[in-house]
Amino acid sequence: MKELRDQNKSKKNNKKNKYANTSREDIINQADKFYSEGNTSEAEKYYQLFLNEGFSDARVSMKLGQILYNQGKIKEAEQSLEKAIELNPYYADAHYTLGIILGNLGKSQEEEVSYRKAIEIKPNFAHAHLNLGIILRDIGTLKEAEQSLKKAT
Repeated sequence: MKELRDQNKSKKNNKKNKYANTSREDIINQADKFYSEGNTSEAEKYYQLFLNEGFSDARVSMKLGQILYNQGKIKEAEQSLEKAIELNPYYADAHYTLGIILGNLGKSQEEEVSYRKAIEIKPNFAHAHLNLGIILRDIGTLKEAEQSLKKAT
């Protein structure tokens, strides 16, 4: 009986230590490889592992947010994007993606702010200009909407 407990304990330790010698960059590289191959379920596991190991990186939080958003986990995606922005306030893509998520949550004023921030950081951000232009058109700010939509092309 003691031998069986020792085997089970050993298996748990092996699982726990499976990534013990894996570096921060190794985890990111493996996650990014899966992500670029379209294997988002494996990518998600590695991004989560990265975070669970106590590491933080705006790119990881951004990509994890995109994965969560695509899985329909909108609130979790929002939190992940907010973390990316907390880690790097000048990450235009994170502001833009957060804007999309906020729009899906019906938070149109916050969505507008996110697109504006993305444009402030990256003035030629066509997608952010497009989405901002659509919002401005919808609320009746037509002149500014037209300017934003022109910048999107």
